Amino acid sequence: MKDWSPEEGWGVLVSPDAPGEVWAHFSAIEGSGFKELLPRESVEFRYRRGHQDGYSYVAVSVRRS
Repeated sequence: MKDWSPEEGWGVLVSPDAPGEVWAHFSAIEGSGFKELLPRESVEFRYRRGHQDGYSYVAVSVRRS
């Protein structure tokens, strides 16, 4: 997890396995209730190619490690 904006409900994920930074929306976080991530929190995620807010990759699922 690189950065998260709780007010906006989205953030940016990074991994050496991803070809670039990955945009993540709170709806992709696994679990129920209020969902947010903390900056620098360790997560596992799956992503797809897509375009959102200037990012070329979009998370489809995010799970805390």
